[in-house]
Amino acid sequence: MKEHTTDVSLNVAFSKKNKKKQKILEDLFVASIVIWPLLLFVVYWIGGNITNIMLAFQEYNIEEQSFTFLPLNRIFTNFTRFFKEFSGTSGMGVMFGRSILYWFITFVMLIPHILVSFCIHKKVRGAGAFKIILFLPSVISSVVWIMLYRIFVEYGLPVFLGWFGKKISISLFMNSDTVFGTLVTYGIWLGFAGGLVLYTGAMSRIPPELVEAGKMDGMNTWQEFWLITMPLIFPTVSIGMYTGIVGIFTSSPSTYTFFGGNAPSETYTFGYYFFVMVFGGQKTPVNFPYASATSLIFTAFAAPTSLLLKHLCEKYGPNTEF
Repeated sequence: MKEHTTDVSLNVAFSKKNKKKQKILEDLFVASIVIWPLLLFVVYWIGGNITNIMLAFQEYNIEEQSFTFLPLNRIFTNFTRFFKEFSGTSGMGVMFGRSILYWFITFVMLIPHILVSFCIHKKVRGAGAFKIILFLPSVISSVVWIMLYRIFVEYGLPVFLGWFGKKISISLFMNSDTVFGTLVTYGIWLGFAGGLVLYTGAMSRIPPELVEAGKMDGMNTWQEFWLITMPLIFPTVSIGMYTGIVGIFTSSPSTYTFFGGNAPSETYTFGYYFFVMVFGGQKTPVNFPYASATSLIFTAFAAPTSLLLKHLCEKYGPNTEF
């Protein structure tokens, strides 16, 4: 009896030792997976942006023509400048609203992008010609296409509308009420080609046997789109949705392409404003620390928002489980 009790105790101790060893191996396995993206983040983001991060806490000394760190009592001067301008009358709030509007338009345009891609994927009548029309902005040189778009807007469109009794007294590019919308229209058409390649590529990977099985059960084309196509391509669509958040702070509807560094104030977005501050006509070392600070502010907003939207897409998006 005593020997049996001893054997049981040894087995229990050995089992605990094995479980502890297995737990250590599992923790090491998980760590080996997690450490790789963390290492990439440290090397590529922190390492690549360390100069930018440090610059946000500096100022440019005009006399010495060099950057120096701000004193501790003014260390966040570049950050507070942004919030003061945003809440003041500098037009920063208007730019933010325009940036949100442009992002929202591109977000909503996902719907026609997907529908058009689906029609082309199903090879509806005229799909080939429509594909060529949508690809034209990507095939033709951007300089040539901008000239063509300008000619159409400034000369062709007034003639076309004149046939219906409507007159344009001033160019849409010169009218403060229409210039931003005109640029957005160009950006929408320009973005169709990229969406076409992305979504038709995702749709082409859908197993044809799945579609055939659905049709045998009486499924129509619209049901195919909602019940099969959308759930299977949604991971691709959702990536564009939550990574596009950064576009609020970086994108502009080709404003610099059309106007260079002298765009009218009615077209300013965050993307254009800070681009010309660093690379365009307003380029000066004095603005570099301020631009660096705002980039950190934008990152602090965009990163958690993107993760939140990613979580919502994964939780509430369409799926293939029934």
